[in-house]
Amino acid sequence: MKKLKKIYRFFIGTVALGFAFSVFSCHKQKNMSVAFYNLPQNYEDAVKSQLESSFDGVVFSYFDFDSSIPLSEQQDLYKKELKKVSLIFVKTDANAIDFANESNIVKKVSSEYLSGMPISVISSINHNDNKVSRIPFLYDMTEIDVNYNFYKKTSVKELNLWSDLIQVAQDELSTVDTPIVFAYKDDTELLNVFGQMIEVFTNYSECENFYNSLYEIFKDYRKNGDSALNQIPKLFEENKSAQETIFQLRRMMNSQNGTLKHYVKDLTSQDALFYADNKFCGMYFTTLSGHRKISQNVISEYRSVYFPAFTATTQRKFTAQEFCIIPLDDSEQTVSVIADFCNLKQTQISTATGLAPVQKSCQTADKQADDVRFWITASSGPLHPLSTAVPESKALAATATALRNLLEE
Repeated sequence: MKKLKKIYRFFIGTVALGFAFSVFSCHKQKNMSVAFYNLPQNYEDAVKSQLESSFDGVVFSYFDFDSSIPLSEQQDLYKKELKKVSLIFVKTDANAIDFANESNIVKKVSSEYLSGMPISVISSINHNDNKVSRIPFLYDMTEIDVNYNFYKKTSVKELNLWSDLIQVAQDELSTVDTPIVFAYKDDTELLNVFGQMIEVFTNYSECENFYNSLYEIFKDYRKNGDSALNQIPKLFEENKSAQETIFQLRRMMNSQNGTLKHYVKDLTSQDALFYADNKFCGMYFTTLSGHRKISQNVISEYRSVYFPAFTATTQRKFTAQEFCIIPLDDSEQTVSVIADFCNLKQTQISTATGLAPVQKSCQTADKQADDVRFWITASSGPLHPLSTAVPESKALAATATALRNLLEE
């Protein structure tokens, strides 16, 4: 009888201890480390806000990669930190795509996390055995803001073709200070407008070929030094699609009858925004994020349109800056965050940043964000901005300088 009592007490004690341990485990604090690469601060803040409001019991820590160094070159610099990081939120460039596709520290996850995204977007992501290593969650886009009050006084009813846009600009020459403005002096803006115009005047495959050729020069530069940058002017001079686009831009910059006035060459991003804010221009070549910076008291006068085609065409691609997630582990906790950001969480992120969600079922901040998503969905997919083929300041500056020299000679 005594022996039975001892066994009984041992059993009760074990159950109680197990219950206490399970209760403790349920309330045990979970930690997760998230990294950012080249995200604007307000986008970073929007991601942090959604992480912290959606995952109770998880304590997040954050790490910023150096945006001046290509992502693939930072593995050795941050070995200790990378062992702790579960996800990287990235403003995508060519080097980051290579990192996602080739790095042995990146974990591929099921391609099911792309479901619900447009086919054109899904097809732009590298698949391997139904696994992906990069998941887009936001898009910015190169577009044109048209001052509708000036536009409706022109002879053009619809901006269907590039010739319509030029006609609008010519009709506005006597009405506005300059028909067309963009941040010509800003290296990133100039290259991204130029890249989209390669697609306009030739086709998107030519634009992608030029992008890839430029990225090959960039990789040579990172490996062998500054001498590789001497190849950039030659690329512009020998590539037929680039030459056609340079020819068309120089026509627009013609001092006699051009629609890009000489002082456009001196415009920074702030200067171009000043022209749009003060209604000194008929058209503003910008981005969805640039559209958000126009003053609230005049924004209602602008309509956003995509860059029209040079000739009637059935297939288009538009320059869109992608923001993506790159997973560094495939734990249950990590994939739950990915699942959240692949789905309706994009509604909140879109609202906070003003950019377009990728997921088709998400609500958008407004018509402009919805239009961008629709344009990308209806096209053959997004084009990466040309500036992202040279993701480092010296290479970017050398590329923009080579282009300006050819435009202004």
